Amino acid sequence: MTKRNILIITTAAILAGSSIVYAGSKYWKHEHGHGHRLDSDHVIERIVSKMDRHLELSDQQEAEIGLILESNTDALADLRESGRSIRNRMLSLDPESESYQGEVQALANELAALVEEKTLATAGVVKEVYGILEPNQQAEAREILSKRFDRRHRTGE
Repeated sequence: MTKRNILIITTAAILAGSSIVYAGSKYWKHEHGHGHRLDSDHVIERIVSKMDRHLELSDQQEAEIGLILESNTDALADLRESGRSIRNRMLSLDPESESYQGEVQALANELAALVEEKTLATAGVVKEVYGILEPNQQAEAREILSKRFDRRHRTGE
């Protein structure tokens, strides 16, 4: 896999994942940047509440989105933890070892496959959520994600 493809997959994962991926997180960062361990129900509630503020969800939409997030929480958290494990294994390698480059390449390939899996899993969640939204809510959600992506990926222009 080329560096360009890895970059494309990583960018897609960041865009698609945005807030939804955090539903399975063990930590939630406050405005001050301090992580606090929270149960996933609380995180899901915050995500749905934020979506409701922006998209004016019906009670039924809130409940259905909550169920989608809840049913995918463990799988997404496992994928994220696998990524941490790969990165930790990479950091533990000895750069002076003759096998270093090969070991890094193997871990990079493993990480690329994981990013693909995580991207597809997240995209599945996004698709399920979009299926619940009305067309005007879908358009607003796309606009919000687009603005968020633009803010995160600004160049030095």
